[in-house]
Amino acid sequence: MNRRLSLAAASACLALAGAGGAYASAAASPASPTAGKQLADIRAATAPYHSLAAAQAAGWSGLFQDVNGLTCIEDTDTPSMGGMGYHWVNGANIGSTDPLEPAALIYAPTAGGGVRFAGMEYLVPDPNGDVPQPFLNGVGFMYTPPNNRFLGPTGFWSLHVWAWDHNPTGTYQMWNPKISCP
Repeated sequence: MNRRLSLAAASACLALAGAGGAYASAAASPASPTAGKQLADIRAATAPYHSLAAAQAAGWSGLFQDVNGLTCIEDTDTPSMGGMGYHWVNGANIGSTDPLEPAALIYAPTAGGGVRFAGMEYLVPDPNGDVPQPFLNGVGFMYTPPNNRFLGPTGFWSLHVWAWDHNPTGTYQMWNPKISCP
């Protein structure tokens, strides 16, 4: 696996990480006057990706897998927190905080064995622990320290945006209690 794809997979893991990590605030910030516009822009930019085939053709072609080999991500420590689903990674977008360039698109499993587009994740690797906390839409990314189930030895910052699947705990929360893995 080349370095870029490894970083992409690691970043995706980072975004998924949340379980047991020390996190910065990820609550939605009503103080950000552009949050509603940016969320609308994110939805407009990602609308074509309700089709997984379209997302894959546009570069989100790597399915993330955690260090345990799981591809459908859910909180294994606290199952009541919910899950995230499957993360399809675009390695070129890892490290980006541009709202229109998420590192991963998240697809939730459906009862019939298919998937539905649920949201996206932004990932910023922090291998040395010296990257300042990134923000998107006025919301701080969550930090996952090294030695985690997502990127192994690499620490990272991540932010989930549940733009297409309502999350009752908040648009920018890591886990969505409505999502569970098969």
